[in-house]
Amino acid sequence: LEYDPQFGVLANTAKYLNYYIINSIPSKIINLEIDSIYVVLPSFITNLIE
Repeated sequence: LEYDPQFGVLANTAKYLNYYIINSIPSKIINLEIDSIYVVLPSFITNLIE
């Protein structure tokens, strides 16, 4: 798997969003539309990396 800078940014974004989700405050920071999209992404990316 070649390293894609865009993928790295996506993984970082997911990591930070995961942090906010774990702390139960994502909806205060992010719009619900975006929030619902990124709830799924982190686990998907984690599976890809592992």
